Amino acid sequence: MQNEKLSSYQDLDDSAPRHEPNGLRSKAKKKAKRLIKIAEGSSLSEDNEEDQFLDAVVEEINQSAAFDADKVLNASGLGNVSRKQRTKNILQGTAGAITHPIASIKSKATRKTAEKLAKSRPYLSNQADLDFLEAHDNLNQAKDAQNTSDDEDAMEDNLNNINHYEKKFHTIERSREEMRVAWVTGRHVHRVRVVDKIPPPFPSDEYFERPNDQGSTEFKWGKWIGYKLLHGSHNFTAQYIDDFEELPFDIDVLRRHIERLIIVRVGTSDASADAIGKIEKHFQTLNSADMDGGHDILSFGCTFHHVPGRLIISSKTLRFEALVHSIMPCESFHRPYSELIEMSKQQTEDVLPASLAKMTVGKDKLELKFRGAEGSDLHNVRQNKHVVILLENVRRRDKAFNSIIGFSGVRWQCLQKTSKKVGGQADGKEKANPS
Repeated sequence: MQNEKLSSYQDLDDSAPRHEPNGLRSKAKKKAKRLIKIAEGSSLSEDNEEDQFLDAVVEEINQSAAFDADKVLNASGLGNVSRKQRTKNILQGTAGAITHPIASIKSKATRKTAEKLAKSRPYLSNQADLDFLEAHDNLNQAKDAQNTSDDEDAMEDNLNNINHYEKKFHTIERSREEMRVAWVTGRHVHRVRVVDKIPPPFPSDEYFERPNDQGSTEFKWGKWIGYKLLHGSHNFTAQYIDDFEELPFDIDVLRRHIERLIIVRVGTSDASADAIGKIEKHFQTLNSADMDGGHDILSFGCTFHHVPGRLIISSKTLRFEALVHSIMPCESFHRPYSELIEMSKQQTEDVLPASLAKMTVGKDKLELKFRGAEGSDLHNVRQNKHVVILLENVRRRDKAFNSIIGFSGVRWQCLQKTSKKVGGQADGKEKANPS
């Protein structure tokens, strides 16, 4: 697990410049570039182009920690070195302090900076921060040496060194950003809800006028500002975190509590942003109501109504396929993304032994809510009956959660998570816990 998480760092440990591409990430980039710029005379059909595009995106997602939070959150110590290696580093540092005191002082300052960075980024170790600082220092040294010689060969070597260290620095920076996104989504994003792509029309001035105690008409500026903020921020999908026990979906309730609105902008890595942007642009042309012709993208092992099977994410729909459907009848579902209302992660309380829980009620759950037959308006959907689908024992649940968000092509709001516990309250009420 540790080697898997830090493979990008290990590929960059050599200080000598290397100019050939390496690793699956480079292959994914090459593949994506080939899809964007198709060679002249290519006879690929549109279906083949779409398949190759999806393959490139899936390959990039599989290599990105931003989509698979388990790679980061389940690590006991990300980037930590063994005790033997730490002892070796201490001895080398002692010898270096005697022979090279200036370099030793500089290295000690770098380690202290790395320790401060690690405290603010608990998902990264001191060693990972130290690698990042060393890459930054090597890049600065290469830039400083650029104008030290007038020889053309030396200048070309300096440019090659700068390109190498820039590539190394940006690769490490990208990996760190992916880990940060995985940390945030894994720990704080547990419940999301679909929002309309087109904002509702802004109400007229009469809507904000109310009679006061003196009998005259008073304009409710606070309410008007709340509506204006929601309406103006809708185009860039403002996210909010709400801590009501009953999370209000009705837009009027949300506007009355506008002071609780928190607009956040979470920076993602270039890879994740590019992948999601391409996916959204690509799937805007797809008719999500059409259930046929979709391309299967990812699948995750799970159980549905205690029946083992797989959750399959396609380009247009979500579906469950049982492993034993040919032997005995069992429940299943096949729904387009346009019918999605809400999605949440749930965790079963540890009232059973871990081995037994995985065989019975399951620990990693994913709840999907789809609109019913009458649900045509998102603002009125809470008045209609939901179709609730609970998947248990979901393998790589966080990755499935993030992949549905990325591939669905719909807009999402981040809501505060709610907890459902086995053997909880008799009335079945849900309470919201702070994220």
